[in-house]
Amino acid sequence: MSLRRWMPLVIGAILIIALLDIPLSPGVDPTSTGKPDGKSVDQPPGGEQTIDTSIELNVNVSVNAEQFMTLSQLNRTFMMKYPHIKVKLLNQANENEAYSTWLEHSRQGTPADVMLLPSPWIRPFAMQGYLKPVDSLLTGDALSDQMSGLLEPLKWNGYVWGVPKDYNPYLVFWNSQLLAEAGLSVPPGNWQSFEETALKLNELKPEAKLVNLVPGNLQQLLVWLHTFDSKGRANREFLLKSDAAVVGQLNWLQLAESRISKIGAQGSSYLIGDAVNKNELLAAIIPWSDYLELTESVQSRLKIDRDAIVSPWLNARSFAVSARTEAEDEALLWIEEMTDSYAQQQFYEDSGVLPSRSSLFGQSNTYQSEQAIVPPSWWVGIMNDLTNAESAAAIDTNWPDQWLDWQSQWDTHINGSPQFFAFGDYIAKYK
Repeated sequence: MSLRRWMPLVIGAILIIALLDIPLSPGVDPTSTGKPDGKSVDQPPGGEQTIDTSIELNVNVSVNAEQFMTLSQLNRTFMMKYPHIKVKLLNQANENEAYSTWLEHSRQGTPADVMLLPSPWIRPFAMQGYLKPVDSLLTGDALSDQMSGLLEPLKWNGYVWGVPKDYNPYLVFWNSQLLAEAGLSVPPGNWQSFEETALKLNELKPEAKLVNLVPGNLQQLLVWLHTFDSKGRANREFLLKSDAAVVGQLNWLQLAESRISKIGAQGSSYLIGDAVNKNELLAAIIPWSDYLELTESVQSRLKIDRDAIVSPWLNARSFAVSARTEAEDEALLWIEEMTDSYAQQQFYEDSGVLPSRSSLFGQSNTYQSEQAIVPPSWWVGIMNDLTNAESAAAIDTNWPDQWLDWQSQWDTHINGSPQFFAFGDYIAKYK
């Protein structure tokens, strides 16, 4: 056979061998094409990226059992939505102990990533470098939906240091029938008017109590004393200061101690409601959530002096991010989910704690269920009145320590004898 006839067969065999040899060449892996390290990476369908790293968040709160249950459910939903973020909730029921512990942890550099703080604590924590700003969460609709009376106390040095969650202000509720018997159609506007009302009721109904004061509740006491502040709503540096008028009121309360009831927190709504129904109580200072627990018949007897509401932001709560956290983005994401409109509506339905978003009040509320009780729209006007937040200017870095000191003194003196005199003497010397 001639070479010319063999040549095509030889060339074909060489080409086949060459093609078969390509995948066997050293250093070539078709599964690692384009990867500089030559290693393969499994890509999920649709171009989605998998997150292998799990982030852990520690969150400290101090809420009652009912509220903790709601928060835990919302947290479980969050972790299902973001499975790479594991959130550990720690609840300390005793508020004063919780906040003093968190303050100490912040000083030691070992705080939780997120804390649910009383709003008055936000500025002192920020001033001492314990927090990160949260302005990134308060933009656009999220910002316009905030009420200024809750947001302003959280500002310092040009930044916002907390995200408002809710508020549960103490209000003075007056028994309208006893007021009528004393010749009044509206609550007393000043302390002198209250004293005159007390004298009339002493003659007409000596068995009736003038006011209920829960032993050891400092915020309730301060709200009551400053309800009759004749200097105006804006002049409220009473938070950690006092004057002769306040001491005088405490002395008066001591002399009228037999006319003061001391119904405690346990079962207070039922007992206060019963006293109102029997016309045995003129005034009660209770948070909004306790008012909602009263029956409709009791609520119909009670009057709120909206012009005398004392710094409602004092009993507000806000989420804050620790300056020490290594998971700032995840912390902010968690706070955003816990403070959105749906979460706040859930809290209001479950516990009666007022939401911080204005869109959840009155007719503008689109998240309510058929059985939901919608917070009244008049709250929005009150909480957008900046005079209700101007007392925040009196708060400085020492505020938490001073507040805990006052609370401790009131706890001691309310159970002592004579408690009002002793507490009055203490705050009269306070500088």
